Amino acid sequence: MKKTLLIGIIAISLFQAVFVLAEEKINNFDVVVQINTNSTINIEEHINYDFGLANKHGIYRDIPVSYKARGGNYNLRISDIKVVDENNSPYTFSVSSVADGYKRIKIGNANTYVSGQKTYIIKYKIARAINYFQDYDELYWNATGNEWQVSISESSVKVLLPKEIAYKDIKADCFEGSLGSNENCSNINFSTLGQSGTIETIDFSQGFLPSYQGLTIVVGIPKGIITVPSSLTIAADFLKDNLILFLPIIAFIVLFVLWWKKGKDPKGRGVIIAQYDAPDNLTPAEVGTIIDERVNDKDISAEIINLAIRGHLKIRRTEKKILFAKSIDYEFIKIKQGDDLESDFDKKLFKSIFKIIKTRKKLKTWFITQSLKKDILSAIPIRRE
Repeated sequence: MKKTLLIGIIAISLFQAVFVLAEEKINNFDVVVQINTNSTINIEEHINYDFGLANKHGIYRDIPVSYKARGGNYNLRISDIKVVDENNSPYTFSVSSVADGYKRIKIGNANTYVSGQKTYIIKYKIARAINYFQDYDELYWNATGNEWQVSISESSVKVLLPKEIAYKDIKADCFEGSLGSNENCSNINFSTLGQSGTIETIDFSQGFLPSYQGLTIVVGIPKGIITVPSSLTIAADFLKDNLILFLPIIAFIVLFVLWWKKGKDPKGRGVIIAQYDAPDNLTPAEVGTIIDERVNDKDISAEIINLAIRGHLKIRRTEKKILFAKSIDYEFIKIKQGDDLESDFDKKLFKSIFKIIKTRKKLKTWFITQSLKKDILSAIPIRRE
């Protein structure tokens, strides 16, 4: 009975040992962050990854670079990416953008499987990671990321300051756990230099981290050490990050310029005034008769005006005052005798005008007008259907 129990205990222990050995995890995740005076940071990550008994091609390192902040989108700039092993031999890797604002570094060869422990050293530069406040500048950095599907046994971050800074002027803090956690990390250590009490590096460390949990550090340093980008640079970066917000304005400007250059109607010749002449040298009376096949009083009036235009007579406007009223009349003055007129009705009209003026009898005027109408009708051939 005792032997059976002992064998069972040994079997369970061996099973647990094999399970532990087979577990995929990160043994150590150590980060060195160099803060530069030009407001960039250089990062070097040492990841000791244990694949256990699994056969895989490599790992993914997801780095958060896009945030919703400062009144819109805010994107970090990542560059100078290198991936090597502990012997400085390069790994095969590729970089792509993935959902939720991450840059993904895919490390490994599609034709090669790896197992056991592997060391990955990832180096890259980040711009726009510094936050600028009124009294100090701050680095807020998620050092490990929170996207690891495996646990992290131990993690640490060493921050190299851009210069030696007095201890009292430095602010430092760190947090561990899920995204947004305010749980403090295990340890913060300031390395002092001699009796001056200045700080050159700050070390943060954390013990076990379950999957999807990470280590975030915060370091604040006095103003004047880091060069703040110009307003023009900040505005240009904001425009680049939020181009979609300005797309309607940009589209309006482009379309307005195109309309201004090519969308206007031609200037043309200005106002065009229509001018009419009688066709084939016909007189006004002839044209009026052709239109409605009858001679109207307005046709004779038009013919009289035509005689004045051709210089056979002159029409003078006269006014007479009768008490408080005003009487307007027109006086015809003979200029030519009318013998050179081509049509018979023009000759008869011309002579009749001055004959009427002499008699000044309305009845006489009516008979002459009717006679003129008959003469005009007889002189103009009208096609009737």
